[in-house]
Amino acid sequence: MSTSHHGDSVELKMPGSGSIFELHQVGGEEVPCINHIALRVDDINATHDDRKAKGIAIEEPPGDVISTGRTNINLRDPDGWRLHLVDANRRKPRYSADGH
Repeated sequence: MSTSHHGDSVELKMPGSGSIFELHQVGGEEVPCINHIALRVDDINATHDDRKAKGIAIEEPPGDVISTGRTNINLRDPDGWRLHLVDANRRKPRYSADGH
């Protein structure tokens, strides 16, 4: 299925589990949350607190993305690659990515 999440993008929903695999075509790191691996977690706030207590660098506290209905955090591995953790509770987006 196509998505208005970001530019040329597609979402593939896995049967049964409800897992979603998203692919985005980008030319470079345009904005935070692009060019990364994303994983769904049961409780984003508990995950944030656990990772922070373990000394893992977190770019920002959990944040709501109203265009996608998601709450997420971004981490960096020791080589600088971004890991995007997304709360399992996905709300209805308030508007599309282009503001409509």
